[in-house]
Amino acid sequence: MKGVIFVREVKFERVLVFAFLVLLMALCSVALADDIADAGRKVADRWGKAVVYVELVVRTDYGDGRPEESKPSGTGVILDPYGLTLVPLSGTGIDFEGSKVISVKVRLYDGTEMPAAVVLRDADLDMVFLRPIKKPTKPMAFVDMKTGVKAEQLQDVIVLFRQERIANCVLSAMVEQVRAVVDKPRLFYVPTISGGSHEYGAPVFTLDGKPVGVILYRYTPYNKSYNSSDSDSIKVIVPASDIVKASAQAPRDVPKPPAKTTKPTIKPKTTKPTKR
Repeated sequence: MKGVIFVREVKFERVLVFAFLVLLMALCSVALADDIADAGRKVADRWGKAVVYVELVVRTDYGDGRPEESKPSGTGVILDPYGLTLVPLSGTGIDFEGSKVISVKVRLYDGTEMPAAVVLRDADLDMVFLRPIKKPTKPMAFVDMKTGVKAEQLQDVIVLFRQERIANCVLSAMVEQVRAVVDKPRLFYVPTISGGSHEYGAPVFTLDGKPVGVILYRYTPYNKSYNSSDSDSIKVIVPASDIVKASAQAPRDVPKPPAKTTKPTIKPKTTKPTKR
């Protein structure tokens, strides 16, 4: 009888130990999630002012004599104190032949709208670079991609982007993971992000706030169209080092529009009345 009681006590103790371990693991998971969330908020506070909302007006001529206007918009990131801004080429509508940018507005963190112009396009890297039409009177908040770091597989990262106007373009943040690291022929990272388009052009950071890169599209060499099938394109994190190289090619000044030539006014000839 005593042996039976002893066995029951041992089993009960094992159940208690198991329950304690499960509870401890749950508490650790909650603590870890809280730590990641806290890190994400710190990243958002540190870099949020450099994440902007960009609106374009694009006119596209399809060759039928009836050009159409579109108003694409999305997230951009400021890369230097003079306002150089990166936005994704895909989704802007300016990757089509016959497309012309009519106007660009960069909405800053405080709601200020800054007119800008396209200064460089890189179709291979899915990048468009903008500069303010008027030079800023003071240095702007920016993400220095020169301080970027490499990421590893299954590493947690923070993605910052702007919501649409219906949500007042507020800053948003997501915790994502690096699903894969592709190192050939050119390094890029595959994130766990699936649906939605808000994150295009969004900068990506480590949990301690170091830049990793920007979310853009990567296309197969034979098909670089935004309308290509899913198998021809993939959403990737373009590393900070590639962004540094590409942005170095951007002109420091906005190209001036060609001067308008005015034709000289021709005075009408006056004929003297003939004497009779």
